[in-house]
Amino acid sequence: DESRVLGGQLSRGIVLTAPISGSDWLTAELDRITGVAWADEQMIQYSTNLTRWHSATWEEYELDLDRSFPSTANDNGPLSLVGIKLMYDQIPKHLYAQFGRWITDNNILIIHLRRLSAVVQVESQISKTQRVILTNSLHNVSHLPPGVKWPSTQKVSFKDEDCPGWQGLVQTIEENQAFFVRFLRVHVANGAVFEVSYEDLDSIHRSKWFAAIAGFLDLSPSW
Repeated sequence: DESRVLGGQLSRGIVLTAPISGSDWLTAELDRITGVAWADEQMIQYSTNLTRWHSATWEEYELDLDRSFPSTANDNGPLSLVGIKLMYDQIPKHLYAQFGRWITDNNILIIHLRRLSAVVQVESQISKTQRVILTNSLHNVSHLPPGVKWPSTQKVSFKDEDCPGWQGLVQTIEENQAFFVRFLRVHVANGAVFEVSYEDLDSIHRSKWFAAIAGFLDLSPSW
């Protein structure tokens, strides 16, 4: 059996992030690695169902977490690592402390993916929405299929009359990112956490950052 195990279980990881952070790209790259199965959002019910978000017990939430990890790799080979993407708003506030303990107790590997510019993050979200409208598509249009070029989008205007409330969105993004930096330092102080930004991954040092992530996950991909 070539699978890597921790305490009798497969190693598990989470990309913890917010929308429009480059997480689709990162998780897709991780999922391409032999022996790795990294799923997209599997806890989205906590983003879309406020009743569930407010009422979930830790036992219910933990069960959903455990069920969210993939069970097979794309290549059907032996698994060494499974992972998911988890958005900030998919963690109920009243369960933060238990979530932190669960990460540490279960040796969950955390990649905290952020964007350095919240304004650009808002701009990217608006542009993505424009692409959905222009292509009349309900599917994810973050990535370009081979040979497909998405139509150009209009330059986003941050004038109040064109984009009302944008300052509040930027403030919320910045506050959420800062909160989870503190949360991980306090509640996962003894856990394995890797902090990285989209800007790092999209820089001229891209290969070094991806190699650092692979090293953190104890992987040897051919990126």
